[in-house]
Amino acid sequence: EEEEEEEVEDVLNGMKCQAPIQESWGAVNYHNAMVVCREGEDEPEGDDDVIRVRVLFTHPTYNAMKPCPYFMDGRCRFDQDGCRFSHGRVVELSQLQPFQEPDFSLAHIGGSCLARHSSDGLWHKAVISSIENLYDSFTVHFTALNSTEQLQPDAVLPIGTYTY
Repeated sequence: EEEEEEEVEDVLNGMKCQAPIQESWGAVNYHNAMVVCREGEDEPEGDDDVIRVRVLFTHPTYNAMKPCPYFMDGRCRFDQDGCRFSHGRVVELSQLQPFQEPDFSLAHIGGSCLARHSSDGLWHKAVISSIENLYDSFTVHFTALNSTEQLQPDAVLPIGTYTY
């Protein structure tokens, strides 16, 4: 049984998925995430056979979703409620959905995307201004931030791939 538990842990840790997050206005949305660990293994077993996992969001759109840079190595001096960044969200394994890979065939000049801004590491809505060498890099304009950046493909998510 202990070997089975370790196998489950090995499969779950690092698994890419979409996880639910309840927004401040009450809506529940799914965002790309990665499982960090299984939760609640140390709790006494009861009728609750629900598997819970801790996830970190891979494309955070606000600070409360952005992984705390100190949490993973145990150096954050705040608990989850006191830290302005995320220590991960605990969700039921059954709530996870498949990870959505970016679909660059949706990318076109003038098209919308989410892109990671260099100033805060958060993902903001942007408009694609140029595409270099078949998606080697993108120039995007962050309308709300009034700034333009050239980004690698790992920092751009064409809209249509996600429902943010």
